[in-house]
Amino acid sequence: MAAGLLSGITGIGGRIFLAPALIVLGWATVGRVAGLSAPFILGNSITGLAGVLFAGQHPAPDFPLFVSVALVGAVMGTLLAQRSLTERAIRLALAAVVSFAGFRLMTR
Repeated sequence: MAAGLLSGITGIGGRIFLAPALIVLGWATVGRVAGLSAPFILGNSITGLAGVLFAGQHPAPDFPLFVSVALVGAVMGTLLAQRSLTERAIRLALAAVVSFAGFRLMTR
C-alpha cells in the first residue's frame, strides 16, 4: 500500500519503492525480488488499463506494439537474471534503475 501511495504521489512506478524495500528489510533475496517484480508490474499495468477503459478512454494506437515489446523485454530480462547475472550484478542494476528514477523525479 505504501509503494502505491508513493508511486501515486511521485508519478513513478511502485516497483521502484517495493524492490529495494523487500531487499533492505530482508523479506526476500535479490533473485526472488527480480522474480516478483514482473507479476507486480503486470498487475499494476492491467489495473491501469482497466482504469483507462472504465473512464471511457482508449489505449494509444501503438498499444499492441508496447505490450509486445514489454513482454519480450520481461522474458529476456528474466532469463538473463536467472542464467547469467550474479546477485551483485542484479543489485547494481537495481541501484542504477533507482538512481535514474530519483534523478528523473528531481529534474521534473
